[in-house]
Amino acid sequence: LLPGDIITGADDIEIASMTQLSDYIKSKRVGTKVTIKLMRSTNGTYVEKTYQVTLGARPEKNKVSE
Repeated sequence: LLPGDIITGADDIEIASMTQLSDYIKSKRVGTKVTIKLMRSTNGTYVEKTYQVTLGARPEKNKVSE
């Protein structure tokens, strides 16, 4: 992702908010492939782009270094 990208979909679901995207991603297992649709500004014009990504493990919250 680049600054200014607007995520519009994940697989066949229209995404209207970051909360909706987060909930959708959380419902998937590590290693699942997800198609992400986004709008990206190129020379002042937004262009639709589609990427397939493989979900990795989420970093642990509040992990204390030893």
